[in-house]
Amino acid sequence: MNYLLNLIIVIFFPILTFGQFNKYEHPDKLFKNYKSPVIDSKIYDRLETDDAIVYFGCYFTTDTAGIITSEKYIPLSGIGNDYALSDSVWQALINAITTASKKWVFKPILWKLNGDKKAEVNINHKPFQRPFTGRPRYFMIVEISGVPGVSSIDKISFIKNFTIGR
Repeated sequence: MNYLLNLIIVIFFPILTFGQFNKYEHPDKLFKNYKSPVIDSKIYDRLETDDAIVYFGCYFTTDTAGIITSEKYIPLSGIGNDYALSDSVWQALINAITTASKKWVFKPILWKLNGDKKAEVNINHKPFQRPFTGRPRYFMIVEISGVPGVSSIDKISFIKNFTIGR
């Protein structure tokens, strides 16, 4: 009986615990072409020394080919770090992401029509007929951690329902 309990704990507990927390998108799901940002070793050493995690909100607009046409970076200060917005660490990391994102090409978002492959091909052939008129906008949260295996965010949600008070 003890053996069975140990087996359940060793095999099923990690699956049940970590299987629910797949909050990270892999680049191959979002991008046709992806290049990882290159972080200066001095900045990374500083993050390790400070036990800091840095987050950026990244807002991208794309053209019909998936190429970024505009970008905006929003440092999330105070979440996993104590860096002031004027700290050089923010600008160094924004520069790394900006440089890498010049090589990024997002995959197109296409309509999925179950059972009608011909109509699916026809409607997705012209970019303006695709979802979001073929020019999707993306908001991503980028995490750079000096603490291996640790994250300050456990769940990411999107809330857009507000009541207008009068």
